[in-house]
Amino acid sequence: MTIFYPTGDWEWYKSGKKDRGIWNGKFKPMSSKEWFDYVAGIVREEIKGFDKILDAGCGEGLVMMTLNNMIIDNEIDGFDVWEKRVNIAEKLNPENIIFIASIDKLPMENNYYDCSYTVHVLEQCNDIKEKAIEELLRVTKKKLIFIEPIYEHGNMFQRWHMRRHKYLMGFIILLKKLEKEGRIKIIKMGKLHTYSNPLNPPYLIVVEKLR
Repeated sequence: MTIFYPTGDWEWYKSGKKDRGIWNGKFKPMSSKEWFDYVAGIVREEIKGFDKILDAGCGEGLVMMTLNNMIIDNEIDGFDVWEKRVNIAEKLNPENIIFIASIDKLPMENNYYDCSYTVHVLEQCNDIKEKAIEELLRVTKKKLIFIEPIYEHGNMFQRWHMRRHKYLMGFIILLKKLEKEGRIKIIKMGKLHTYSNPLNPPYLIVVEKLR
């Protein structure tokens, strides 16, 4: 899931440890499995009807693994910039194609995937957000799904946290610009009511590619 940090998700998942979280708007200790089950459930609904899917910045492949356990019909490929994370993802998802790549320079041809999704990936790509979005649009034919924190919608403490970690800013402005240019249509945008870190609440943003 994370593209710039080489460790973390799988260790948390295996430990079974519960950490701070928000569940349906209320504070609740949450395990990694609970979080990934929730996220994968959202992604599963959004990718229905599409054949070839890209998990962009798949990290250790936990969203992919959870989707596979749901017995889906979609074909999902994934990539991450960290070799260590890709190695773990390959072990957890031996039937999937997973490769090393950077989100701002993808190796596949135009419109290779029907649908792409990110989960807390673009938040770490503030310096390359324009190129990252351009690449995702280039390789995706129909639909993009983003589960990402939105700086502009955060409160004072959340914005401080996002600035401190140099997280994504200006994402909505960028999407609105692309929509105005007639390249995309924003078909869904809303804050999730369940998330693993109260300082980093994600939004679900679904985009249809027009050209």
